[in-house]
Amino acid sequence: MLTGKRGCVPPELLNLIDERNERIDPEMLKKSVLARMTEQATKDEARYNRGKAKVNRFEKGEYVLLKEPPRLGTKLSPKYDGPFEVRKVLPHDRYEIRKINGRGRARKVCHEQLRSAPKFGVQNDVAISAINKDVEASSSKDE
Repeated sequence: MLTGKRGCVPPELLNLIDERNERIDPEMLKKSVLARMTEQATKDEARYNRGKAKVNRFEKGEYVLLKEPPRLGTKLSPKYDGPFEVRKVLPHDRYEIRKINGRGRARKVCHEQLRSAPKFGVQNDVAISAINKDVEASSSKDE
């Protein structure tokens, strides 16, 4: 939509132009342009969101692994530490996690540093619950 400019039509297109002058309603033209702009904005937004990384969301009680900082490890050291248990879900895709054996303090970490831990078998779940009970019993004795 150009305003204030005089159109220059190439000679090969002159025979395609209708000679009669039609009055174009500016309000209708504005609505048409706005509709096309909105449609294009929706397509652009969908294309942009397709390229963004997906956020892994975890629930309370899930087991996760924590990414180790690269400068602390050597070439053969594991890239992830854990497993940790998600104790609390915080706003803005952050989590409070703690080692499953109950040792150490709780940490607040961003979702980018976490990944799902491999699923434990029934035997491992029983062992983990036994460890958690032992830790709770020892912490109640200390109090």
